[in-house]
Amino acid sequence: LYEEIYAEREALEATLTQLDTDDMTDPTLESGWSVKDILAHIVDWEQRMVGWINESLDGDGPDLSSDWSDEILNALNLEIYELNKDRTLEDVLREFQLSYQQSWKAVKRLTDEDLFEPERFRWREGRPMWYIVDANMSAHYKEHNEMIEKWLEERG
Repeated sequence: LYEEIYAEREALEATLTQLDTDDMTDPTLESGWSVKDILAHIVDWEQRMVGWINESLDGDGPDLSSDWSDEILNALNLEIYELNKDRTLEDVLREFQLSYQQSWKAVKRLTDEDLFEPERFRWREGRPMWYIVDANMSAHYKEHNEMIEKWLEERG
Protein backbone atom coordinates (compact mmCIF):
# COMPACT_ATOMS: atom_id res chain seq x y z
CA LEU A 1 0.00 0.00 0.00
CA TYR A 2 2.76 2.42 0.94
CA GLU A 3 4.64 1.63 -2.27
CA GLU A 4 1.51 2.28 -4.35
CA ILE A 5 0.89 5.61 -2.64
CA TYR A 6 4.46 6.71 -3.18
CA ALA A 7 4.61 5.52 -6.82
CA GLU A 8 1.34 7.14 -7.83
CA ARG A 9 2.19 10.41 -6.10
CA GLU A 10 5.60 10.46 -7.79
CA ALA A 11 3.94 9.86 -11.16
CA LEU A 12 1.50 12.72 -10.55
CA GLU A 13 4.31 15.03 -9.44
CA ALA A 14 6.29 14.12 -12.58
CA THR A 15 3.32 15.04 -14.75
CA LEU A 16 2.90 18.34 -12.92
CA THR A 17 6.52 19.30 -13.68
CA GLN A 18 5.56 19.39 -17.37
CA LEU A 19 3.06 22.19 -16.75
CA ASP A 20 3.53 25.93 -16.53
CA THR A 21 1.27 28.39 -14.71
CA ASP A 22 -1.07 28.80 -17.67
CA ASP A 23 -1.39 25.02 -18.03
CA MET A 24 -2.22 24.69 -14.34
CA THR A 25 -4.95 27.32 -14.42
CA ASP A 26 -6.49 26.63 -17.85
CA PRO A 27 -10.06 25.39 -17.21
CA THR A 28 -10.15 22.96 -20.11
CA LEU A 29 -10.24 19.60 -18.35
CA GLU A 30 -13.40 17.59 -17.70
CA SER A 31 -16.31 19.74 -16.50
CA GLY A 32 -14.31 22.91 -17.14
CA TRP A 33 -11.86 22.24 -14.33
CA SER A 34 -8.20 23.21 -14.35
CA VAL A 35 -5.27 21.23 -12.98
CA LYS A 36 -5.34 23.66 -10.03
CA ASP A 37 -8.96 22.65 -9.40
CA ILE A 38 -8.03 18.97 -9.50
CA LEU A 39 -5.23 19.54 -6.98
CA ALA A 40 -7.62 21.37 -4.65
CA HIS A 41 -10.05 18.46 -5.07
CA ILE A 42 -7.33 15.96 -4.13
CA VAL A 43 -6.42 18.04 -1.07
CA ASP A 44 -10.03 18.15 0.08
CA TRP A 45 -10.39 14.37 -0.11
CA GLU A 46 -7.02 13.80 1.57
CA GLN A 47 -8.09 16.06 4.41
CA ARG A 48 -11.38 14.22 4.77
CA MET A 49 -9.39 10.98 4.98
CA VAL A 50 -7.04 12.47 7.61
CA GLY A 51 -10.06 13.46 9.68
CA TRP A 52 -11.66 10.03 9.32
CA ILE A 53 -8.43 8.30 10.36
CA ASN A 54 -7.90 10.59 13.33
CA GLU A 55 -11.51 10.24 14.46
CA SER A 56 -11.24 6.46 14.12
CA LEU A 57 -8.08 6.26 16.20
CA ASP A 58 -9.22 8.80 18.79
CA GLY A 59 -12.81 7.68 19.24
CA ASP A 60 -15.71 5.98 17.51
CA GLY A 61 -14.98 7.30 14.06
CA PRO A 62 -16.90 9.71 11.88
CA ASP A 63 -20.66 9.79 11.61
CA LEU A 64 -20.99 9.24 7.87
CA SER A 65 -23.87 8.13 5.74
CA SER A 66 -23.11 4.87 3.96
CA ASP A 67 -24.84 6.31 0.86
CA TRP A 68 -21.99 7.34 -1.44
CA SER A 69 -23.90 7.18 -4.70
CA ASP A 70 -22.48 8.78 -7.83
CA GLU A 71 -25.08 11.53 -7.49
CA ILE A 72 -23.96 12.37 -3.95
CA LEU A 73 -20.26 12.20 -4.87
CA ASN A 74 -20.80 14.42 -7.90
CA ALA A 75 -22.65 17.00 -5.80
CA LEU A 76 -19.91 16.92 -3.17
CA ASN A 77 -17.18 17.27 -5.81
CA LEU A 78 -19.02 20.25 -7.30
CA GLU A 79 -19.21 21.82 -3.85
CA ILE A 80 -15.46 21.28 -3.41
CA TYR A 81 -14.86 22.91 -6.80
CA GLU A 82 -17.03 25.92 -5.94
CA LEU A 83 -15.23 26.42 -2.63
CA ASN A 84 -11.79 26.34 -4.24
CA LYS A 85 -12.09 27.68 -7.80
CA ASP A 86 -11.06 31.24 -6.92
CA ARG A 87 -8.01 30.32 -4.85
CA THR A 88 -4.59 31.19 -6.18
CA LEU A 89 -2.41 28.56 -7.79
CA GLU A 90 0.34 29.25 -5.25
CA ASP A 91 -2.05 28.66 -2.35
CA VAL A 92 -3.35 25.41 -3.83
CA LEU A 93 0.17 24.12 -4.62
CA ARG A 94 1.34 24.91 -1.08
CA GLU A 95 -1.65 23.12 0.40
CA PHE A 96 -1.19 20.21 -2.03
CA GLN A 97 2.28 19.56 -0.59
CA LEU A 98 1.26 20.12 3.03
CA SER A 99 -1.80 17.87 2.73
CA TYR A 100 0.34 15.03 1.39
CA GLN A 101 2.61 15.28 4.42
CA GLN A 102 -0.40 15.34 6.75
CA SER A 103 -1.92 12.37 4.95
CA TRP A 104 1.25 10.32 5.35
CA LYS A 105 1.42 11.23 9.02
CA ALA A 106 -2.18 10.06 9.53
CA VAL A 107 -1.68 6.85 7.54
CA LYS A 108 1.49 6.04 9.48
CA ARG A 109 -0.57 6.18 12.69
CA LEU A 110 -2.47 3.13 11.44
CA THR A 111 -1.26 -0.33 12.38
CA ASP A 112 -1.60 -3.30 10.05
CA GLU A 113 -4.68 -4.30 12.05
CA ASP A 114 -6.14 -0.81 11.61
CA LEU A 115 -5.56 -0.96 7.86
CA PHE A 116 -6.51 -4.52 7.02
CA GLU A 117 -8.88 -5.90 9.68
CA PRO A 118 -12.43 -5.54 8.25
CA GLU A 119 -14.12 -5.27 11.65
CA ARG A 120 -11.52 -2.95 13.24
CA PHE A 121 -13.62 0.21 12.88
CA ARG A 122 -17.39 -0.10 13.32
CA TRP A 123 -18.17 2.85 11.04
CA ARG A 124 -16.45 1.04 8.13
CA GLU A 125 -19.21 -1.62 8.25
CA GLY A 126 -16.86 -4.53 7.54
CA ARG A 127 -14.70 -2.76 4.97
CA PRO A 128 -11.01 -2.42 5.85
CA MET A 129 -9.56 1.06 6.30
CA TRP A 130 -7.02 0.53 3.53
CA TYR A 131 -9.85 1.10 1.04
CA ILE A 132 -10.20 4.66 2.32
CA VAL A 133 -6.44 5.23 2.12
CA ASP A 134 -6.20 3.85 -1.40
CA ALA A 135 -9.26 5.75 -2.63
CA ASN A 136 -8.01 9.07 -1.31
CA MET A 137 -4.34 8.67 -2.08
CA SER A 138 -2.88 6.15 -4.56
CA ALA A 139 -5.99 5.45 -6.65
CA HIS A 140 -6.98 9.13 -6.55
CA TYR A 141 -3.53 10.25 -7.69
CA LYS A 142 -3.59 7.70 -10.50
CA GLU A 143 -7.10 8.66 -11.64
CA HIS A 144 -6.31 12.35 -11.90
CA ASN A 145 -2.80 11.86 -13.26
CA GLU A 146 -4.28 9.84 -16.12
CA MET A 147 -6.80 12.62 -16.74
CA ILE A 148 -4.05 15.25 -16.89
CA GLU A 149 -1.82 13.08 -19.09
CA LYS A 150 -4.73 12.49 -21.49
CA TRP A 151 -5.35 16.25 -21.65
CA LEU A 152 -1.65 16.89 -22.34
CA GLU A 153 -1.64 14.30 -25.10
CA GLU A 154 -4.82 15.63 -26.73
CA ARG A 155 -3.67 19.23 -26.82
CA GLY A 156 -0.35 18.23 -28.39
